Amino acid sequence: MAIIKCPECGRQISDKAPTCPNCGVEIAGKVVKCPDCFNVYFKDEETCPNCHRHNDAYQPQQTESAQPQQQRVQIPVPTAAQMASSATASSQQSAAGNSRNRTTRVTPPPVGGEPRKSHTPLIVSFVIALIICAICFYFYQQANNSKEREEYEFAMQSSDPLVLQTYLDNFTEAPQEHRDSIAAHLNAIKQGDRDWANAVVSGSRAAIEDYLRIHPNSTHRIEAIHKIDSLDWTVAQNQNSLEAFKEYIDRHADGEHFSEAKQIYDRLVATVVTQEDIDMVKGLFKKYFQSINSKDESTLLTTVTSILKNFLGKDNANSGDVVNFLHQIYRDDMSRMNFSLNNDFSINKKTSDTGGPYEFSVSFSAGQNVERDGKQEKNRYRIRATVSPEGKISGFNMTRIVEQPAETATSSSESKPAASATSKPASSTTSKPAASASSKPASSTAAKTAAKPAAAATSKPAAKPAAKPAETKKTETKKTEAKKN
Repeated sequence: MAIIKCPECGRQISDKAPTCPNCGVEIAGKVVKCPDCFNVYFKDEETCPNCHRHNDAYQPQQTESAQPQQQRVQIPVPTAAQMASSATASSQQSAAGNSRNRTTRVTPPPVGGEPRKSHTPLIVSFVIALIICAICFYFYQQANNSKEREEYEFAMQSSDPLVLQTYLDNFTEAPQEHRDSIAAHLNAIKQGDRDWANAVVSGSRAAIEDYLRIHPNSTHRIEAIHKIDSLDWTVAQNQNSLEAFKEYIDRHADGEHFSEAKQIYDRLVATVVTQEDIDMVKGLFKKYFQSINSKDESTLLTTVTSILKNFLGKDNANSGDVVNFLHQIYRDDMSRMNFSLNNDFSINKKTSDTGGPYEFSVSFSAGQNVERDGKQEKNRYRIRATVSPEGKISGFNMTRIVEQPAETATSSSESKPAASATSKPASSTTSKPAASASSKPASSTAAKTAAKPAAAATSKPAAKPAAKPAETKKTETKKTEAKKN
């Protein structure tokens, strides 16, 4: 059985249908299909109406003259008496061995002369309708299955829980393996959301990295990377060290704060004190103190800038103040004085106050050996200085380091006031060199600068202040020791 188009009305019907349900034309045995163009047409047509190919099944119709005349024989309806007589005669003929082998049965015409109605077209139409419904249902089922497959593939590639849940709601009759796959995918996404919430609440870089390792294709991937970037940047800012910013730059080559971190890193790299810087600073102060030991003014002035920001407590000091300090630190009773540097330098590189090149902030200690009247005196000083970008001293201060306990110093000063004036000068004996070097009263600079104690140690013999009463000298010595303590 095949589905063809009716040659008369064009409706799709079965080639086995007796007649077309639409136009009523005879179909079964009356149509033929063209082998060239597959067009369906009636057998009584000589050629195909579409491609005009000769119809092999075509037979010419005979004219009415050639056809034999079919005569209608009208059978009279016998009466009841005739029928009874005929029946008697027939029985007699049979008993006598009538040589007739067959009796012709004549079917009487239907009562009323009306032919019986046939239900064949109705049955055929019903069958055709069933076939059409089956075909439509088949194509509908195919379309529905195709849509289900498309939605399944789309849902499996999606990370949106709403898309997955919509598939489960709309395709309740989908294959079980499809529904199971979608359900498992949905549960994995929900578990990923819970893991992300826990990682964010923890605020830990390790927790977020674990989340990305477990869920590499998560919808929160970009957000997680941003979170890690922010955490590492906060750590770098808090540590504010060269190593911290270098670690951020290495980890986040495309990070949000990469440019800023690179600028800070470059600035910190520039402030790193190299071995060349250390050698330069040490050589500068070695030259400075050697010129003091040898009383070499010209060499001393080559180690300092023309204007010092601060020199022994005086702001904006000039070269004259430096030379004046050199002359006043030496006394007539000194036979020798020598400064020696200790190897405890602390050097920091920082931006200069003007925002220009980098300058150095230096801190170290130095020892002083003084010989006077055949006796040796040793002192220690803490030096804090600034070195300009040109490699010259632009700021300089000295503070004497008192090492002996306060009680010992007090008892010593009370018992030997003259020795106290030599070893730990009082304010009255330290004022003279300090005033010359810093142009400030001795009372304000006695405890801050080393020049004052050094000058005091060489100022005058102890015999000169002996003109004062002994009680007055003791009082002044106690005040001086109290100030130092």
